[in-house]
Amino acid sequence: MSTPSTTRAPMRTRRREQARPRVNLTKARGEQTRELILTEATALFAVYGYRGTSLRDISERVGISHPGMLHHFPHKESLLLAVIDRAGQGYLQVVKDFCNCNSFEEIKAWQSSVTVEATLVSVLMAEIVDEEHPGREPLLEQRAQVESIVTDYFRYVQSRGDLADGVTPDFAARMLVVHWMGAFLRERLTGDQLYDDDLGQCLRMLMPRLREQD
Repeated sequence: MSTPSTTRAPMRTRRREQARPRVNLTKARGEQTRELILTEATALFAVYGYRGTSLRDISERVGISHPGMLHHFPHKESLLLAVIDRAGQGYLQVVKDFCNCNSFEEIKAWQSSVTVEATLVSVLMAEIVDEEHPGREPLLEQRAQVESIVTDYFRYVQSRGDLADGVTPDFAARMLVVHWMGAFLRERLTGDQLYDDDLGQCLRMLMPRLREQD
């Protein structure tokens, strides 16, 4: 009597299945290329702005063809919006990290971590005085979100009795955000390394007790 055989896939089929990649390599490479495009576009926009940068400039820096660039981003506006979204997340994290500082020493350490995303936002903010700029709406939304976060921080500072007399949390937030925008841009333009000192003086005016920690 013959014993029933167990149904098994042919050896060749099993080997083919085992040899299949666990990830889609084409998709993975595509995602890596997209991230590289965003990184290089962020760097170029931070220096030359949206108007001063072309898709060909970015594709040359990335090392891909112009058609290859268009495969990922069909036009410059779509690339800009992706850059703003990505950079905005980084900038918001920078702001939140500042709001978690409890001493001037921590603020000094925070200053050294300020990223190119913050500079990019500053450069693009200068461009969106043009009402037709494609990044105007998302950048204004980011600006409002940043001011809201910093206002909450200064409300906390005020509750501790550390906010300067006569200064409201709303004004302190607007003043600091305006200072950030200008300081990031000035540092990029002049490279005079006065950013740290200027920020320190601004914060000492808003929070006099920081002077005691010098």
